[in-house]
Amino acid sequence: MRGFSLVELLVVLLIAGLLAGTVSLSLGAVLGGGPGVHSDAGKLSETLRLTQELAVISGQPAGLLMGPADGDEDEWYYSIMQYRSGDWQPWSPADAGIRDAEGRLRAGTRLSLELDGEAVSRERILSLEERGDPLLVLLPTGELPRFVLRLANEGGEPAVLRVTARGELEVPGSQPQRGGRP
Repeated sequence: MRGFSLVELLVVLLIAGLLAGTVSLSLGAVLGGGPGVHSDAGKLSETLRLTQELAVISGQPAGLLMGPADGDEDEWYYSIMQYRSGDWQPWSPADAGIRDAEGRLRAGTRLSLELDGEAVSRERILSLEERGDPLLVLLPTGELPRFVLRLANEGGEPAVLRVTARGELEVPGSQPQRGGRP
């Protein structure tokens, strides 16, 4: 009798993870409810999980780039990046069959970020985006950086994504997810 090799099992896990991430990103708008920062936070958290899986499976750091969409600081986009050949590059949809490697937050959404308890200035966020460097870097070990990302719009309750001291990604409306290997 012949069993499965480790490589075959990893390939199956990669495909299953990518399919699950793609389905959850695609259905996020349908299942995530109506407009608002909580829906955006849910989509962004799924993108972070997918990015984490890609980093682990590829063995390369992955990152989340964020910046103003079309230069308009009232509308923000996010994009999955991969560190290749000594430089950060966009993760192309051809890589591992990713369909939704980019997204946009709703117009009027304000964001703030803390990394390891320190506030990251808006100028720093814009500087990173201008250089094409990711705002959050996810290591191939599966570890998540400790961060708190707040999304808010006028008159609404803010949505908060955070990684706890135990390495769990807290997602609005769900149980925390372990930050170790997905």
